Amino acid sequence: MTREEAQEYIYTNIPVTKAMGMTIKELSRKSVVLGAPIMANINHRGSAFGGSIDSLFLTTGWAFIRFLIDHYTPTPIIVGSRGETNFQKPVLDDFEARLEIPSDADVDLFLNTFERFGRARMSLSATITQNEQLCASFTGDYVVVKG
Repeated sequence: MTREEAQEYIYTNIPVTKAMGMTIKELSRKSVVLGAPIMANINHRGSAFGGSIDSLFLTTGWAFIRFLIDHYTPTPIIVGSRGETNFQKPVLDDFEARLEIPSDADVDLFLNTFERFGRARMSLSATITQNEQLCASFTGDYVVVKG
């Protein structure tokens, strides 16, 4: 799945991503970055709404998992089974979630487990920084099952 295909997919199949103005800026085995404009996600205090930040984080992890499993037919089902966001500072401008890419060994284990059992789980982490300061961090588990 290319970045452009993933962008169209989320807009069509996850409508809130389009309403949020979410964009897939980078999507590869080595880098996943999704962004959103502050004005489409602003709260009553002039900062990014926490729910928008959570949605961006969840979709960032989803995009990486989808990229990894795109070659399977039928496309497996991806479920975000758990997520935790920690907010350190208000997000006051357009924002980006950057995935912490897991090791090759962790990815291989995930894919081998899926191929062997038709089900696999992976924990992923992501961060949002602005002006070189951590604003929010996320850790979540994703489960993939055969479709």
